[in-house]
Amino acid sequence: MVFGITLLQFILSHSYLSRIAPMGNQLKVFFVVFALLQACPVVAQTRTVMEINRDWKFKKENLDDAQKTSFDDSGWGTISLPHTWNHSDGQDGGNNYYRGVGWYRKSVDLPPAYTGKSVYLKFNSANCKTDLYVNGAFIGTHIGGFAAFVFDITKQVSFGKRNTIVAKVDNSNSILVPPLSADFTFFGGITRSVELLILDPIHISPNRSGSCGVFVTQNKVTGAGADITVSTLVDNTGPTTSSIGVATKILTGEGRVLHSKNSSVRIAGNSSQNVDQLFSIKNPHLWNGKKDPYLYKVLVEVIRHRTKTDSITQPLGLRFYSVDKDSGFYLNGTRYPLHGVAFHEDRRDKGRAISMEDRKQDLDLLNELGCTYLRLAHYQHDQFVYDYCDEKGIIVWTEIPVINNIDTSTPLYADNARQQLTELIRQNYNHPSVCFWGLFNEIDYKPGPDPTPLVRELNSLAHALDSTRLTTAAAMFDERPEHWIPDLISWNKYFGWYVGNVKDFGRWLDSIRARHPDLKIGVSEYGVGANTQDHSQNPRQPNPGGPFHPEEYQNLYHETYWKEIEARPFLYATSMWVGFDFSSDGRNEGKNPGVNDKGLITQDRTVKKDAYFFYKANWNDEPMVYITSRRFLERQDPHVEVKIYSNCDSVQIQVNDKKYAAIVSSDHIYKWNDVTLTSGTNKIQALGYTNGRIIVDTCSWRLVEHR
Repeated sequence: MVFGITLLQFILSHSYLSRIAPMGNQLKVFFVVFALLQACPVVAQTRTVMEINRDWKFKKENLDDAQKTSFDDSGWGTISLPHTWNHSDGQDGGNNYYRGVGWYRKSVDLPPAYTGKSVYLKFNSANCKTDLYVNGAFIGTHIGGFAAFVFDITKQVSFGKRNTIVAKVDNSNSILVPPLSADFTFFGGITRSVELLILDPIHISPNRSGSCGVFVTQNKVTGAGADITVSTLVDNTGPTTSSIGVATKILTGEGRVLHSKNSSVRIAGNSSQNVDQLFSIKNPHLWNGKKDPYLYKVLVEVIRHRTKTDSITQPLGLRFYSVDKDSGFYLNGTRYPLHGVAFHEDRRDKGRAISMEDRKQDLDLLNELGCTYLRLAHYQHDQFVYDYCDEKGIIVWTEIPVINNIDTSTPLYADNARQQLTELIRQNYNHPSVCFWGLFNEIDYKPGPDPTPLVRELNSLAHALDSTRLTTAAAMFDERPEHWIPDLISWNKYFGWYVGNVKDFGRWLDSIRARHPDLKIGVSEYGVGANTQDHSQNPRQPNPGGPFHPEEYQNLYHETYWKEIEARPFLYATSMWVGFDFSSDGRNEGKNPGVNDKGLITQDRTVKKDAYFFYKANWNDEPMVYITSRRFLERQDPHVEVKIYSNCDSVQIQVNDKKYAAIVSSDHIYKWNDVTLTSGTNKIQALGYTNGRIIVDTCSWRLVEHR
């Protein structure tokens, strides 16, 4: 029921009027309310969003006629979304997981009350090729495994009846679109949620590359003022021309209306029109990263005949930033070092079909770690991730999966790369956390055609779609022509793991800086594998493809790399590889077939490795102390090193009843090399002292007698 009419009826009731006014004033109250209702738009129900994630029928097989409404799917399994058919075989090694077709079927009832509405079906991602059928009719195809996409199904649905939705999803390796190959499992399936959008025929378009239809451009932002443009794409799916209003409000974080603007336009039937509105904000409260991630809101309402037909709210974090070739990243005019991790959407026994609770846990762990920035590898992530980073003030690099090599045998690869970049930018245009559009990753790792023309196209497209952000890429080799095309360039370097020695990293940084002194550069990947069950008191550089990946070598590696990074302020951003162990079914190493074990946290999220706490000590002010090698439970040599990671002013240890002198450290690493264990169980205690507080950590090691 229309809100305005309901309110009027309520006020006219004698019992209500008798409570708010004496009998003689009731008529005055009526006219006041009536005048207010005449002056204000009537509020009706606007968009309806229905998640349809439960009770899908699924079959992993390439079938004929499964799209027909008469098809018998009673023998199929019943699943809920998100879903992947590779949750087991995509993580067990052998690189032999199923690459093919899976069918999804679901029945949906649309109430008769929705008659006359526009109906859209939104997939938040499905990998990789999706053919959609509704009530037996073919609707369309989307190719690309990581972005949202939307189909208009208005003409195919029946109101007041049961509707059959069928999706044929295919992750075959014969689909020649990005990525062709990569060091992660290509999980097939409908890997995020699916929604029905029920909209008035006059609505904000959901169908511009799967975006929300509202684009907020920060034309110019300083501490003194901000000029922004709010562009709203309005669809009229009705047959006749309509006069409509677009009312936009800038709201403070507390919900107060700061600015408002109304525009009137006429939109022809079965057409769309863009409405631009300009706003100036004096002395804005800036979005200042983790220090102060202040968010305004942009509320856009579409009104026809004084009735609100649609509305959308988008985040607005006002900020300005730049990169200096000598001193790195600046946020709002102040140097702001970007350090963090790269990570995948991936969970043990779930693959990419993870829940919002899973995502929140991952991001909470990375926020706790102290990341000021995240590299979202190697594809567009779920919107929850970008929303979280907006709210927490974490800077984001987000990218498309143009990885390893390209294909030029048909126009499909390049067309789809452009499509995925367009989807990435349009769907994430309003997020203040996003500062970098990533164009490729190790594009020349495998032999193939020259990628330079495609990279040029992608770079130009990114700037055409969004002139306010910087383009970047992750390179493997040093000198390639495609590296100099984006605004920024970063490198993936694994000295001390795949090549050379860990000490080569610093020398390489100085070498690339000397060769390209005017280049704005970063480090996009560095890391080594670690199995939490593998340990060594004096670790040597292990075989990366071998079974033994001791935690202690990962510690030494990251200690060395971070020291070199801190000494070079010209690096605009650095992200270690990787936040969490993840599925890569072609790997067989570190006693974990099908898993890349370079994570700071295990794939099941049950263990934070030692190196996690090394970065936490470096990236956080909250006092902490952590004993390394705590899982090295059984020792055969009584003479051991005790190493602590801490950000306290000083740290002391006690082994059994023996206390060792407190020491200070300039690099958050505290070591005692003269510790002797006794036969049997030994209790190790670390005490960190800071600002009158004592922070304690304990563990136990067992000295096993020689036999």
